[in-house]
Amino acid sequence: MTVAPVLDDTGRTFLVVGYGSDAAPVCRGWAAEAERLGKPVDLRLRAFADGPALAGVDALLGAATVGARLYVAGPGRDVRRTLALARRAGLLPSEVSEVVLADHARDVFCPHCAATTETTSGPGETVVCGGCHRTLEIRAHVASWTGTFLGSGSVSEPQDGAHTLTVPSREDCSP
Repeated sequence: MTVAPVLDDTGRTFLVVGYGSDAAPVCRGWAAEAERLGKPVDLRLRAFADGPALAGVDALLGAATVGARLYVAGPGRDVRRTLALARRAGLLPSEVSEVVLADHARDVFCPHCAATTETTSGPGETVVCGGCHRTLEIRAHVASWTGTFLGSGSVSEPQDGAHTLTVPSREDCSP
């Protein structure tokens, strides 16, 4: 069972965001606690973190003032996307709390072509990039600005059309 973080009573305002039906009880608990403390709270419950849901959260984060706190619960992929919005909006890690209720899907960033590929594979496993079709090993690193896992060239499988680096000779560089 996942335990939700306790509400930070030093916050001045609270944005509580939940994705999926499993997140609703957790988020309602946070919202009730904020109301009990007499603090303004905005509760947003959505099925998943799609474009409209993220745009709404992004707008609220953009209007947030000093003392705002973000609480988010739901599947890992949706939580990571929302945390990336908070990071870009300037919220500090101490101003954000999250609960990951399931972690079946993740986005993987390809450093070769900058595409993002959705997968159910986890860190240490591989995925084929949806952009350049390279086999990527999924690293445990999550970029806080994008909410994506980092993919890197898989060492277990050579890449088709691999590029060869040619270093010019000293004579080629002479004036």
